[in-house]
Formats: sequence, C-alpha cells, structure tokens
Amino acid sequence: MKQSRLIAFSLTLFMLLLVVAAGFVFTVQSQRTLQTRLEDRHEELLTNQAAGTRTAVSLAETAATRDAVSEQAAAANADLDAVEQQLNEQLQLAATSEAVLAEAEAAVAAADARIADLQQELQSQQPEVTVQLLDAEQIVEEPFYFFVAASDAVGLTSIDVAVGEETTPYTGDDQRLFTQMISRTLRQAGPFTITVTAVNSNQISTSMSITGTLLTAVAAQQADILAAVNSLPPRTALPTLPHILILRSDFVQWVGAQFPDVNVQQQTRILRAFDMISPDVDVATAVAAWQTADFAALYYDPAADRFIALEQAAVTGPLSDWVAAQQALVLPEFPPGDLTFDSWLAVNAQRVGESLLWQELYLARNEQAIAETAVLSATLLSSTNEALADMPAALRQELLFPYTTGYQWALGIYQERGLSAIAAAQQPQSTTAQVLFGGTAVPQGITLPDLQAALGDDWQMQGRGVWGAFRLQQFLAGQLDDVDTAVAGWSGDQYTIYWNENDDTLVMALLIAWDSPDSADAFNTIFAGYAPALYDPAQSQDVDGGTCWQSQDETLCLFTQETTSFIVRAPTLELAQAIGAQMP
Repeated sequence: MKQSRLIAFSLTLFMLLLVVAAGFVFTVQSQRTLQTRLEDRHEELLTNQAAGTRTAVSLAETAATRDAVSEQAAAANADLDAVEQQLNEQLQLAATSEAVLAEAEAAVAAADARIADLQQELQSQQPEVTVQLLDAEQIVEEPFYFFVAASDAVGLTSIDVAVGEETTPYTGDDQRLFTQMISRTLRQAGPFTITVTAVNSNQISTSMSITGTLLTAVAAQQADILAAVNSLPPRTALPTLPHILILRSDFVQWVGAQFPDVNVQQQTRILRAFDMISPDVDVATAVAAWQTADFAALYYDPAADRFIALEQAAVTGPLSDWVAAQQALVLPEFPPGDLTFDSWLAVNAQRVGESLLWQELYLARNEQAIAETAVLSATLLSSTNEALADMPAALRQELLFPYTTGYQWALGIYQERGLSAIAAAQQPQSTTAQVLFGGTAVPQGITLPDLQAALGDDWQMQGRGVWGAFRLQQFLAGQLDDVDTAVAGWSGDQYTIYWNENDDTLVMALLIAWDSPDSADAFNTIFAGYAPALYDPAQSQDVDGGTCWQSQDETLCLFTQETTSFIVRAPTLELAQAIGAQMP
C-alpha cells in the first residue's frame, strides 16, 4: 500500500516534475516567444512610433493644409459671395441692358428711318444763298463790293448774280460751296437790287435779293457830316464844305433863271385852279424873294454840285458849318423828273426836318455856334418875316412845310426810336401824307381819263400829276377851318388842269382815292362846306353821282363813290357834268 502510494506519489511527483519541466520549457519557449514578440512589438512600436511621428507630421501638415484650405475656403466663400453679388448685379445689369438694347435698337431703327427721310429731304432741299454788301454806302460811278455765298449738300451747278439789269453767270461744278467777292460800278443814283439765284444738281433753285442805295458824292458827304455831328465833342466844328462866293445881285439873277416864263405861267394857272393864289400874283417874284433873303447864307446848286455863299452873309466859323450841315442834308431845291411834286415835297421835308434836328444837336454841343446864332438871329428873322409877309398864304405854308411839319416828323421819330430810325423811315417815293400822318403805306395808282375830247381843241393842258395830301389840305384851308385831319385817309390822287386862252378860264379835275369808306365820307362832308364858303351866294344842285355849286362865273362839283371823290371845276354846269361823266 505504502509502495503503491509511493509509486503513486513518485508518479505524481514525476508527473509534477514533467509538468514543471513542461511548464518551464513552455515558459522558456513562451518567454522566448514573448521576447521575440516583444522585440517584434518593439520594432513594430518603433515602426509605429516612426509612422506615428510621420503621421503626426503629416497630421500637422494636414492640419496646416486644412487651416490654409479653411482660410482659402473662407476667402473663396467671401469671393464666392462677392462673385454671387456681382453675378446678381450683372444679371440685373444684363436685364437692364437688354431693355436699353431694345430701346437702342428701336432708336437705331428710328434713326435709320429718319436718315432715309433726311436723305429724301436732302434730295429735294433748296440751296442756301447769302448776299452781303461790304460797305454801308455805295457811291455813283465808284466800285462797290458784295460777297456771295451759296451751298447745297448735293452740289451746285450754276449761280446767277443779277445787279440791276446786268446778270453774270457762274459755274458751280457740282461743288457743295460757292463763294465769290464781286465788284460792280453803277452810274445812276437811287436804289438798286442784287439778286442771286443758285441751282443744284437736282435742278432745284433758290434766290435771295438785297437792296442798296447809290449815293451821289454830295449824299456821301452828307453821310460824313452826319457821322461828324453824331460824334461831336463840345466846341468841335463840322468840316467846312466847299462853296463859292458870289454877289447877291448875281444870285438873284441865278435864282430867276430857274423859273422859265412858260413854267411860271403854267404853275400860276395850276395854283389858281385850286384857289391857292389870285390871278395877279407873280409866283416867280414871290419865291425868288424868299430864296434871296438874308437868311439864305448858303444855297445848294444841284446843277453845279456846289454851295453858293452870299457875300453879304459873312457867315464864318461854327455857324458856317451849321448852315452847311443843314444844306448838305436836303435835296436839290427843284424836283427831279422822276419824282412827283408831292413826293419831292415830302422827301425834302423829311431831309430838312432831319437836318434841323441835327442842327439842334450840333448847337447843343457847340457854345460858340450858339453865340453866333444869337447875334445873327435878329437880322435873319427880320429878313425871313419880310419875305414871307408878301407871299400868298398857300405858298408860304408850302415853303414852310419842310421846316415845320418836316421837323415835327423827324422829332417824333427821334423821340420814339432814335436818330438812326429817321433815315430808315425815308423812302424814295415818300408822300406828304406820310409826313403829316406817319406810316409808310404806298398810295394807290390813280389814272384820270383824257379829257381833251370832252373839252375840245380850245383847251390846253397845263399840268397833270399827284396833288398830294398836303396841298389838298391847303386847298381846303383856303376856305375852311379845322381841316388838319380831313385828308388823313388819303390813299392817292391824280389831277389835271386845262386852260382856255380865249377867255382865260380853267378846268380842274381831281380824283382822290381813300383808304376806307369812312375816310371818304369824312372828306366829302367837310368839302360840302367849301363852295358855300367860296361863292357868295352859292347855288347847289344835285346831279347824277354828286352835287354841284354854282357862282356867277363857274361851277364846282363833287362826285362820290364808296372810296373815291371826284372834284371838278369848270366855267359851266354842263361842262362840269360832262367831265363828271368821265369819272372812272
């Protein structure tokens, strides 16, 4: 038992030793394996550490990259926001631009249509023409210059320049602009017209006209005097005009030569026919007395184009300039052939009125002339009054008309519009109606029929022409009062006078046109009192178309229509009615 136990114990111990040995071997092997594993783990750890280090570095780099990327992403996001904002703005701008583009396209289309219209209009457009005189004054027989310009978009083919009756053609050569400086010389004083006609390549033409006035050498000198007077400082004299010195006796003969006997007789009969003088008045002597009075210090001679100074006048210094300025402004004393007496009287009144106004301005600037005028005024006024006292009232008023009514006409324009307007208001064919009542209306052309057949061979024509508003006013004033406005509506007339040498009788016919029926009625009403005031007694008789008044020696008739009055004077009622039947 005990052996068995020992064996069992021995076996157990052996088994235990085997187990321990096995455990030791296992432990050793495990340790080695563990060591190997530890070494492997260490190497792996080292590798992992290196890898971790690398990873940490990589992670750091990655973090840095991430931060950088984050910053870039933030910047990109900011840029993206800005881009988005810009994109939105661009989208809005694009939308606006589309609208603007649509409007622009519509405008372009409208412009294209307008261009087409303009091109069509251009083809039908007239050329443009300009004409300009270089100088304000043109002198007879001296060259004057004017500038001509014409333009056309399609080109000019011809340009015609007409001065008076002379036309000069120029070739345009299809150029778009034509310019030319042109010189002309004219030999007759008065107004002239320059007309330029341009034709373009489409044969469309246009014309432009300007008017000028040719002045005589004296008229040019008048303009110089006006300029000198206008710029006068105190105590400065006008330029002295050239003149000759003659004796008064020679001057009286010269004035008398201006009145041929036949002309004086005819003028006397014409004035008698209008009751302006009596048969015994010597018209030539009366006018000569006026022209040779002491106040005629300087007198213009139109034939010789000179001034005549009377020896006895002894006018010197500033007063001589003053008188010369007055005479230089007026027209020649006798009417030229191309003016009616009414027009000559009107133009003379306008010029004398203007010169008197200049005299006032001159005297206002020259104290010495004022003093000299005061010294001579008593003598001059006395001589003037003596000459006028012996003159018939109608002739006196006619001679004073330029100095009274003409002056008032010039003064009125000066006060209203200034000095330059006075010359502008003067017309080559002015009428006394314009001087009396203002305005620039051109009178109607009135034509009386030839009365010779109705009168017979015993009657000789003494005169025919325009009587005028002033003389018609004086005609009425011979018998009536308050006739200043009786002829305010005058619009033209014509008279004719016949004389019978056998019995020294006269026939007068005067046809007057009025601007309205009211003006005609106003005159006819006033004239109805003329014959009763002239004839004592006067018998009136209604006739076909009018009324006649008879005296012992003659008949005066008034025939009327809506805007005309026909006055007839004849020795008998039958002859007056026969003439009245000729009324147009």
